[in-house]
Amino acid sequence: MKKTDRDIRVLLDKGEGLNIEIKECEIKLPEDVWETYSAFANTRGGEIVLGVKEHKKLPKAERFEITGVKDANKIVTDFFNMVNNPQKVNRSVVIDSNVQIVSIDGKEIVYIRVPEADYRHKPIYINQKLQNGTYKRVHEGDRHVSERELTMMLRDSFDNLDSQVIPRRSMNDIDAETLRGYRQMFENRNPNHPYHKLDNKEFLRKLGGYGFDEERQEEGLTMAGLLMFGKADVIHNTFPNFRVDYLDLQGIVPGGSKKWNDRLTDDGYWEDNIFNFLFLAMGKLLFTLPSEGKLNGTVRKDGGPLHEAVREAMV
Repeated sequence: MKKTDRDIRVLLDKGEGLNIEIKECEIKLPEDVWETYSAFANTRGGEIVLGVKEHKKLPKAERFEITGVKDANKIVTDFFNMVNNPQKVNRSVVIDSNVQIVSIDGKEIVYIRVPEADYRHKPIYINQKLQNGTYKRVHEGDRHVSERELTMMLRDSFDNLDSQVIPRRSMNDIDAETLRGYRQMFENRNPNHPYHKLDNKEFLRKLGGYGFDEERQEEGLTMAGLLMFGKADVIHNTFPNFRVDYLDLQGIVPGGSKKWNDRLTDDGYWEDNIFNFLFLAMGKLLFTLPSEGKLNGTVRKDGGPLHEAVREAMV
């Protein structure tokens, strides 16, 4: 949305804060604009106004003087050159429409909106310095993140690999029988759920198994979708180290002639995705456990706390 002089005056009336930064800028970008860029991207996003001088000793209504920039187009060009330079910033989160030149009282100022970065792309840091170049926004200032905060950002970015869209993996790579079985189970447990009306692609999208990659402008299966419901050969081609294995070793003596009582592994008799493995392995495992039989009306119901605990552990 195109900003007007009125919009900028509203920002100046609010003054600097958690989401607003106002900087003087005459002929070149202020160096500390990159600290603010990092802080906004790592916190909740924010707006930067360049070309305004702050007189801190004056009342708030008179504090900001519009001084303008001498060559606004050069400032914008310099900003985009730097924000796309990996030696300055590790990742750009702005697009062309986020940066605008606005004329106020015959003077030009530069407006920059910095969106919050996707959690998978944090931390946003500057000068190739992960620890010392990562900032957060606190009140109206930019502060270095703590070591713990940086660790949490890094953890979150890697813990959500399952939501990443895998290149060139589509609904054709889903095992139809596996997904049909899951949908039947889902319907039995949630008979009135609105997802029942969705086709398979939209159903997977709701579950996080199908998504859209903004950078590549490509839709497809996510890592979770493929591993959970995919065809075995596609899974193994995509993730060569993927392996699920269930062994019943009860009573087996190490070094003896018998290696196992029962085994569930990739033998070509079933599609070894995660859903099928959980379903089949859980059945085998629960069969080896003592069951607490109870009557539910006239129907016997097996299971008990041990079975419930094992189901939770497996999932």
